[in-house]
Amino acid sequence: NWLRQPEQGEQLWARVRYRSPGAPVEHCVDSGDCFEVKLSAAVSAVAPGQSLVLYGGVGGGEVLGGGTISSNQHA
Repeated sequence: NWLRQPEQGEQLWARVRYRSPGAPVEHCVDSGDCFEVKLSAAVSAVAPGQSLVLYGGVGGGEVLGGGTISSNQHA
């Protein structure tokens, strides 16, 4: 679900847990009904069913969207 699509070249950050620090996003590909996110840094204990929230804007302070994590089909 997007509140706003990221702009070309915009730095994105992802959070899996509310109190966890944001992890930089290496790439985010939107395929219509889902999007694939690859993080630049490791995030521990990520599991299908958890939420992922994407942030952008100045200093990563703007919520852009999010969704529910599904299993990685490309592992």
